[in-house]
Amino acid sequence: MVRNIKRFIFILFFLILFILINSCSVNAEGLDTTNPSSYPKGTKFKLNKDAYNYTIEKTLWWKKAKKDPEDKFRFKKGEIVEYTGEYETDVEVAHFGMPTYYFEVKKGITKGLICSKDLDLYESTRPATITEFISKYGIASIKEEKELNSKIKELSEKATSAGYIDIDSSLAYIDNNIQMVQGYPSREEQKKQVEKDYKNLCNDTLAVDGDYAFLAQAYKYAAYYQELLTMDEEYGKDDGKDKDWGAEFDKAYKKYKSAGKDDTKKNAAFKMMAEAMENMSLEERKEKVDGKKRSDKWGEIVDEENDRKEVIEATESEIYKQPKRVSSASTSEQSIDDMVSDADSFLKKGSLKYDESALQGFSQTTYNILLTVGVFVAVIVGGVIGIKLMTSGVEEKAEYKKMLLIYLIGCLVMFGGFVAWKFIVNMMQNIWG
Repeated sequence: MVRNIKRFIFILFFLILFILINSCSVNAEGLDTTNPSSYPKGTKFKLNKDAYNYTIEKTLWWKKAKKDPEDKFRFKKGEIVEYTGEYETDVEVAHFGMPTYYFEVKKGITKGLICSKDLDLYESTRPATITEFISKYGIASIKEEKELNSKIKELSEKATSAGYIDIDSSLAYIDNNIQMVQGYPSREEQKKQVEKDYKNLCNDTLAVDGDYAFLAQAYKYAAYYQELLTMDEEYGKDDGKDKDWGAEFDKAYKKYKSAGKDDTKKNAAFKMMAEAMENMSLEERKEKVDGKKRSDKWGEIVDEENDRKEVIEATESEIYKQPKRVSSASTSEQSIDDMVSDADSFLKKGSLKYDESALQGFSQTTYNILLTVGVFVAVIVGGVIGIKLMTSGVEEKAEYKKMLLIYLIGCLVMFGGFVAWKFIVNMMQNIWG
């Protein structure tokens, strides 16, 4: 009898210890597991949320991953990272044979161990060539420059909201690139350079949700490339050879005047006239066509172009800037709509916000403390009952056996509650991320 009681207490103790190890080693976020061996080195992943760098603590029996306290967020949500082929894992027994994996990933020179749940397999949907981009996003159908600028602005705002903080600098960099390309001697060389710049942009791993930053920048390149294609269609391909620049100017002048609201054709015609004026002789500039000197026509077009640009800028500018710059407004009705929108946005800033990581940490700490206290109480009470059973008389043993049944029911309820807690937390995190 005494031997059976000892055996029971021994098994009970290790059962409680096993539950303690398992519950305390589960990561606070209830992370999913993915087998790293199924992904070759160089595989690209996209961060589905701001991710910490993890460190691996190794003990005699297991390895445990913890957030590096000296490192806040290693990678931002939406960024694209590359798998180095190295990984770490929590102890398998702590997850009933289903370990949690931590991939070592890098972006540039920055490396970090990131839990598999924070990573999604990245499948690029970026068109491989700039002509494919123009076709996919209908760039050729965008005739008005303000419509194009509005689209780029919308994408840049989405990129900023998603966490891409340098979008204005990136767009300015592309504008500088395009200005440099405009100095190339022929359109064929300009197109080749823009194609090369677009490919470099496609390979850029800095991205955000929806690839808004990439799209905003690609629209800039695509708009300029479409102007070059339009010039090829209207005036023939340019390989840098000498042309009849007077005839080219006259043709471009007529096309500019007949372009109407097609800003793409206007821009192409203006650039063609500018190129022609640069290459024409003084006599050709003074030559009269339809009763006007080409130089006078050019001055007229420059004034018209400046007026057109001013109108575009005026319709895109905001009437006011506070509390937030929302949209353009060219009428009082639009202005009132924008003010209402801004007021709603301002009020939303007073909505309740909480620190998700702090809340998770508090929940996990409370869970571990209560579980640890419960385990120690269960072990102590179980030990006391076992000792009493071994040392008491026959009548007292009957009473302690009744207490043992109550004790077992209590342990089942307590540890069942902890298991239910962990299960519900993990399920909710899987549903809402």
